[in-house]
Amino acid sequence: MTMVELAAQLGIPQQSLSRTLQTSPINQRSHWPAILEALDLEIVIQPKRP
Repeated sequence: MTMVELAAQLGIPQQSLSRTLQTSPINQRSHWPAILEALDLEIVIQPKRP
């Protein structure tokens, strides 16, 4: 899937998608990384299974 196709599917401008993909998915000021570490958890992203 191209960025143009994904942006269309999401209903957002391609420029917004491009900007989003260039930023870190984890905000450095967020407490989530420390919370996950303290609970010995990790986030795993994988394709959905049919």
